[in-house]
This record gives sequence, structure tokens and C-alpha cells, in this order.
Amino acid sequence: MPEPALILLHGIRGATLAQRDEDSFTRIWSLAQEFHPRSLLLALQSDEGGRVVPMMPEARIFAETLEDEIYGPFLNTFQSTESVLAPPFDWRLAPAQALESLAPTFAGSGSLNLVTHSMGLFVLLEALRQKLLDPSRLARLVLVTPPFCGSADIVSLLARGIDSSADGELGERRYDHCLARSFPSLYRLLPGVDCAGCSKNWLDASSWQMLAGDPATARSFFLQLSLAREDRLAWQEQFRDLCRRLRDDILLLAGTGVPTQVNPELASDVSREGDGRLLVCSTRPSDCPLPRVVLGSQTNPVKHGEILTDSRALELIARWLRHEPLPESNDELRHD
Repeated sequence: MPEPALILLHGIRGATLAQRDEDSFTRIWSLAQEFHPRSLLLALQSDEGGRVVPMMPEARIFAETLEDEIYGPFLNTFQSTESVLAPPFDWRLAPAQALESLAPTFAGSGSLNLVTHSMGLFVLLEALRQKLLDPSRLARLVLVTPPFCGSADIVSLLARGIDSSADGELGERRYDHCLARSFPSLYRLLPGVDCAGCSKNWLDASSWQMLAGDPATARSFFLQLSLAREDRLAWQEQFRDLCRRLRDDILLLAGTGVPTQVNPELASDVSREGDGRLLVCSTRPSDCPLPRVVLGSQTNPVKHGEILTDSRALELIARWLRHEPLPESNDELRHD
């Protein structure tokens, strides 16, 4: 039986090309720059008519040293044995629109391993809702810092549901508060949102600067995320269904910068319907798109944890997707 193909769905990480023409080279969103820097960057941009078109093919980013030091172990593990797909799509579009460019990636009948980074989880859930992807094809799923940098509140809302009858209005307000707490400076761009007491989350510097420096893009981005209640409820149900289907075939890397606060909540919320493994990360450096992680699970909860190198974290993801056992203690995780 052939090995599952690996699909990587990115979040809202962004970068600015060495721009020779700022009007045509705009901010871009592509996991090619994060997980697959050897590949030619096939980022998307909007033309004057609002259509999404490929950017100039000669555009390349990311230094070889970054590839070698951070992504090399992950890429080398899979390139010889698996098909690695890092499809480009434009996060300036709503997820439903972005999926138009992803439909060919999801076509087929073979089994898949999926890695979603940040709000790439939303794209996966929308693909399932639109039946562009048959959930029975999923072999294993890795969630790297789920929506809003692994905020325990956001993951809790996704897993438990925002509103159940009487407390629906309260749930809606709590959802807004979670968004505001994660992205206070940006969320203030929206009318009628109270950000009192909010503090800046540890969103990586490049994404923060990009959105904060472009109010129009930030406003559009958050308006797109202000989904109708029925859309959010549909995503929540898809998320719960994934947990039920995959059970111990879900690996979660999540973080808020304070492992002792997030671990019990995430272990409870994400494993409510399944038995997935949990890796909790500490604060990551601003120049790296992946977190440094510490080991934890329902059976081995982390208290303070041991920080891993980024290449080690990627190596462990690769091992887990190949159904190789993960270390069962922080000491083994470090020295394996």
C-alpha cells in the first residue's frame, strides 16, 4: 500500500518579497516559504479586477541557511518516501474562496496525512464542510499552533461549541473577547468591539507588523473571520467529528507561551472526543514560524517542560506521521 501523501495547510504567516514594484508585489501567504522553501514560490495575488492570479514565477524567498537549520530534517524525512504538497492559497480571501485553488489538491482517493498551521485548520474544516475532502481519507492529522496561536480559549470554543441554547449570546461575546485578546491592536479596527484589558499576544513579528501596517487588509481579514453563527457551528461539528474519527491519530502542538496554563485545558478540550497526543510549546522566537515545544499528554502532563529545538520538533512530527513511537518522557524527548 502506498504511503499517504502529505498536505500542508498554512495559516496567516506572511512575508514581503524584495519588492521592485510595491504595487504588484504585495504581501503574500504561502506555506511554500515555511515548510517547503526548496520549491518555487507560487504565491497568489489579486489583480486589478479582483481575480487571484499567480505571482511572477521568478520570485523566490528564504535563505538556504534557514532551510538547512530549521526545515532540513523534516523535508529530508519525507522527500524520499512521500508526496509532499504545499498548495498556495491567498489568506486575503475568505476560506471558502481560498478553497477554489485547493480543490485539485484534495481530489483523488488515496489516504492523506495533513499538517495544518494556525488557521490552516479553518481551511481544512471548510473543505470538509463543502465535501471537497472525504474525511475517511485522513490517516493522521497534525495541528501546529491551532487558530489564534493556540489560544486555549479559541480551541475550547471550537471543541465545545460556542452556543448551546440559552447561553448563545454569552458565547458570541466570549468569542469576540478571545479574538480581541489575541489581536488587540488589529481588532480595534472593527467597530463596536471592547478591547479593555486586552494585551498583545505573542503573534510572530512578521505577521504582526504586516497586518498592523496595513489597516485595510487587517479590517478585511477580521471581517472575514466574523463568521455567521451557523458557519462556526458547522466548523465546530467538523472538528468534533475529526476527533471522533481519528482518536489517537491527532497530534496537537499548541502554545500560549505559558505551558502550565494551557496544557490542562487543551488536553481536556481536544481529547474530549478522541485520544490524541499533545505537545505544548513555550514562547517561540519571532524569526521562526514554528514553536519550540515541550512534551505533554493526558497521561504525561507537562508542568514546566523541556524546550526542544525547532528541527527536533519537526523530526518528531515526521516520526509520528510515519507511525513511529514518540518518547514518553521529557528526558527521552530531549535525548532520544
